[in-house]
Amino acid sequence: QAEDGIRDSSVTGVQTCALPISSSALRNLSTVVQRCHLDIEDLVVSPYASGLSTLVEDEMDLGVTLIDTAEMYGEGKTETLLSEALSGLRDKVFLVSKVYPHNASRKGVAIACERSLKRLRTDRLDLYLLHSPGDVPIAETVAGFEDLRRAGKIRHWGVSNFDTEDMQELNAVTNGNACATNQILYNVKRRAPEWDLLPWMDNHGIPAMAYSPIEQGRLPASGALSDIGKKHGVSRFTVALAWLLRKPMIVIPKATSAAHLHENAQALDVKLDPSDLAAIDAAFKRSEEHTSELQSHLNLVCRL
Repeated sequence: QAEDGIRDSSVTGVQTCALPISSSALRNLSTVVQRCHLDIEDLVVSPYASGLSTLVEDEMDLGVTLIDTAEMYGEGKTETLLSEALSGLRDKVFLVSKVYPHNASRKGVAIACERSLKRLRTDRLDLYLLHSPGDVPIAETVAGFEDLRRAGKIRHWGVSNFDTEDMQELNAVTNGNACATNQILYNVKRRAPEWDLLPWMDNHGIPAMAYSPIEQGRLPASGALSDIGKKHGVSRFTVALAWLLRKPMIVIPKATSAAHLHENAQALDVKLDPSDLAAIDAAFKRSEEHTSELQSHLNLVCRL
């Protein structure tokens, strides 16, 4: 999966964002992020281990409380590497991982979770996500998640890459309304979720977790974002983050250095005015092709 990116980084997988979010917006999470988020993807090469530890420490200094990874990333190697970086810090973070769709049967999700817990060297996950829709009936996956929750292996569960129909199906099964979040592809260039998915989630009190918030660094170098950035004294990437941060959602962009962390954190202080928002709307119109856009992305995610 090609998740969030920033510029042309030589290291993939470390993602962070500054985000203030209310407890009411995350009604299913008893502990939520306060300022920043770190998403760990395919950072699996051992020479980066010490650098990751330093980056996590820098994140903590900025108020990071949520770290996101998955068994897919490096086929588990990323979780192992992350456990080293989190040594002594586990109780200070909100730890998220994801299960492969093909492992998401009631029995399979329990086995997969145990593997992730072992690699992460922890006794529980704060949030466990189904990485994308799959062939396993969602009712079976939910039953497995609820088993894990009752056993204390996970505190909350959610989904990722679900469209509106997927969410409706989920909501219709027993305990489906316990879903804590839906992690989705969403940014100024990928606005299709605004048509029906985000309104549906808002109506059902389920917050979104937006990945690829700066479109893997492929935002136009000139135009609305750049002009607004000059106006506020920040980069176009920071403007794109600020555009998302005005919404009640979790945002997880990538960073590979302290400089990137601080650039992302600047988005907290950027207050976009009506003229800024109008300029962004004019430059990045909403696509009506939600289904095809999502399917194109899922083709990358679901080569399992």
